[in-house]
Amino acid sequence: RDKWSNARNDFDDSKEFVITTYSSETMSQTKSRKVYNSTTGNGLSANLYEYVSTLTKSGTMTVQVMYTNIPIVEPQEFYIHPAATSAKHSTVEGRGTTLATQHQATPIVITARDIYGNARESGGDKVTVKLVAVNTAIGKVTDNYDGTYTAVYTVTIMGTYSLLVRIIPPLADQKSEGIHIKGSPFSVQNLDANQKN
Repeated sequence: RDKWSNARNDFDDSKEFVITTYSSETMSQTKSRKVYNSTTGNGLSANLYEYVSTLTKSGTMTVQVMYTNIPIVEPQEFYIHPAATSAKHSTVEGRGTTLATQHQATPIVITARDIYGNARESGGDKVTVKLVAVNTAIGKVTDNYDGTYTAVYTVTIMGTYSLLVRIIPPLADQKSEGIHIKGSPFSVQNLDANQKN
């Protein structure tokens, strides 16, 4: 609109509009584009502009709309939630991904992440942990309801094991064993309880 609030229906100002989105870590600028000239309820016509941007970082963001480098509205704050869990981008941490001690409970922590690497903020994923070698051990998985899962397993026979950490998608077949998370299967060396490590 002009300074008298008249709609600028015969102009394309899209090159003058710049939309900036920023957080404490990132900032990006995107130009708008004119969508179409529409007629409002009172018979007046007005230009509409759209702003399209793909934001991949979760967290609090602020958007600022400027026209000829002048802010035209107050900055608007919004929150971007992580996308759905992606097993291939989820991660595992802990000594238990490489070493275990015979007859002792060994913990690992799984962090569910989306396809952009953002940590999920809620639980509900079906996570499975299994060790395979001369015998099989099933890990007990606890949902921490914050996007992380704590798993504990115990092996009784010395040797090298394959640690399989997988997430079963919500719509997967009942017989599905799930999708390996990043780095799985891990090679785990099971040590004697009296051996230093």
